[in-house]
Amino acid sequence: ITFDANTNTHNSGTWYDGLYYVGDKSFTIDLGGYTYTFNKTVGSTGTTTLGLQILKDNAVIIKNGTLTSTAVVEGKEVKVLIQNYADLTLDGVNLIDSTDYIQYALSNNSGAVALTGATTIETDAVAFDVYDYSSAGYALPKVAVANSVEINGEIEAVAKSNDGVYYATLAQAVAEADDNATVELLAKATGAGGVIDK
Repeated sequence: ITFDANTNTHNSGTWYDGLYYVGDKSFTIDLGGYTYTFNKTVGSTGTTTLGLQILKDNAVIIKNGTLTSTAVVEGKEVKVLIQNYADLTLDGVNLIDSTDYIQYALSNNSGAVALTGATTIETDAVAFDVYDYSSAGYALPKVAVANSVEINGEIEAVAKSNDGVYYATLAQAVAEADDNATVELLAKATGAGGVIDK
């Protein structure tokens, strides 16, 4: 898919105002070096404060451009540039917090997320999180960050392995750790006990 702001439907699913995608396909959005500014919010009923929401069972690549938002949209502030539940790759994408309202540039509730290429995240809030939303039936997310990526902002995650992958729980990080890997606890955390058998 080459992004066209005037096109809301495609055979891979339906795009709603804001950008809100419902479908179960794999596709790429090529921003073509342009900036897309969110000027309308989306989200669940009562929490429409998102610029882009990608739901589970999708595999999406966004590349080559910038995502940002206006300050106030129809009386609502964009508080999260991207809310993600899918497998998502950002390749050469700039997430720019240009307002006083952004709380998260990228919020991850599920899926395998890869930040690659010349991707940058600029915010005075949280650059990205790795949130344990398994209580709602979602698989735990994990976020892999390439060395080429520049992040200016906070990171909310429980654990990180030395291969640059962030995890929602310490148990998940330990279970997926490679031989001789180091798993680092990043924040005070509470979780279930576990068995290490490797």
